[in-house]
Amino acid sequence: MAAEILRRGDQYQQGLTGENRDAAVLFSDIRNFTTISERSDPADLVKRLNEYFSHMVAIIKANNGTVSKFIGDGIMALYGVPLSFGSQQDVRNAINTALQMTEKVKELQHIWDGSDFQLRIGIAISYGSVIAGDIGSLDRKEYTVMGDVVNVSSRVESLNKELSTEILITDTTFQQIAGEVDVVDKGERFVKGREQPVRVYEVRGWKEGRSGEAATSG
Repeated sequence: MAAEILRRGDQYQQGLTGENRDAAVLFSDIRNFTTISERSDPADLVKRLNEYFSHMVAIIKANNGTVSKFIGDGIMALYGVPLSFGSQQDVRNAINTALQMTEKVKELQHIWDGSDFQLRIGIAISYGSVIAGDIGSLDRKEYTVMGDVVNVSSRVESLNKELSTEILITDTTFQQIAGEVDVVDKGERFVKGREQPVRVYEVRGWKEGRSGEAATSG
């Protein structure tokens, strides 16, 4: 962030008031969290949830993502804003994050075997134009993004439960790295608040010879 402020100067400050940017937006959510919270001890629930968030945030940061916000048990992360490594690499970073998050959840499930806090998560990634800026009230603001891409990503994430999947990406996301990622076409799906259907793909991993390694900021 400091490097970006120094590089862009006044342009960066102007961007806080609102600008159009291309970005990958990732939403993740814990499946059946309401049921988990009802049967868990409150202190244990908070401890496990904080441990889970700590691992997820570390993965997001390692892949050059930015945590926009926590929404209950959900996470919204951004790739391409405020820092971009190019559209394809931003998407690779987001997909790498999703794959690593699901692997870490499997590790945590093994560690927590026998407890009430058994994790399953759903993740969605959508790519496209967003409105980015410093948004909020006079006494509290946060840098975040708005737009159709954000809404689509949030709605597609909920399709994971219906489709029995873990990671879903939209067609605009897939087209950025179509030859690199192993996917299953799940067809066009209608999501709440949108008249046009969204084509979605289940991500299985990287194709042989592809790693999707994150670009480094240093």
